Amino acid sequence: MAVPVLTYHSMRIGSADYRENDHVALREDLRLVEALGWKILPVSRLAALQRAGRLEREQKTIALSFDDAPDWDWHDMDHPEQGMQRGFAGILADFRGETGRVDVHATSFVIAGPDARRELDRTCMLGKGWWNDDWWRIAWTAGISIGNHSWDHNHATLDTTAQRNGIKGDFSVIDTYEECDIEVRQAADYVDLVLGRPACKLFAYPQGQCSAYLAEFYLPVHAARHRQVAAFTSAGESVRDSCSPWRLPRFICGDHWKSPEGLEAILRDSQAGIRT
Repeated sequence: MAVPVLTYHSMRIGSADYRENDHVALREDLRLVEALGWKILPVSRLAALQRAGRLEREQKTIALSFDDAPDWDWHDMDHPEQGMQRGFAGILADFRGETGRVDVHATSFVIAGPDARRELDRTCMLGKGWWNDDWWRIAWTAGISIGNHSWDHNHATLDTTAQRNGIKGDFSVIDTYEECDIEVRQAADYVDLVLGRPACKLFAYPQGQCSAYLAEFYLPVHAARHRQVAAFTSAGESVRDSCSPWRLPRFICGDHWKSPEGLEAILRDSQAGIRT
């Protein structure tokens, strides 16, 4: 079997409509998963099974991930145009309460650098201090693991990033040891410091982009240094045993599906073994 990893962005709040609001989409998608009888596998467990070549045993199974990790992943927040939004953590908690399910788990991939998050809060949101790390440690108690989404995302709106030539907005240009070590190992070190334990072991490439050097050399060769065990793209396919653990694909809400019917098609194709 193939396992779809479904990815949401809590900053995507364009309206109250499913197509433009990942909070609405996550809530409705969980209800669809329940109605169709699918189970939810922690992303860390998916990575372990994939490396062991045992995903074929997982029938009707998805995994959930969140990217960027502003405070809306954790807190209920009052959006200046769309009003109060239930945070992703609250949506998962509501779903557990409605269904009694104990397998509700997600991984939130966080941008680690504090200065980068402060600047991104100003350039990508409203500068209200909504991109913090004070909830990371307690999130584990609510079924949200914390993963690594790089040190600074090599984001186009930042004044400076780890990229040596000042080329920003494209993570595939991170292609030297020094750059990779900042974006991956330094980020993992900081996340583990905040968590108070060595727990950050999953990496998600910003915008799904990676250089051949990062995916084929730095990550596999220097695993003892950076401690990551798998890395995820946004390739729009389900994870299979045959995938490279350093290029595991994910589906992105709003890009690869835009409605419950679109998600149901992804689930149906993954169960049938169809490459989407």
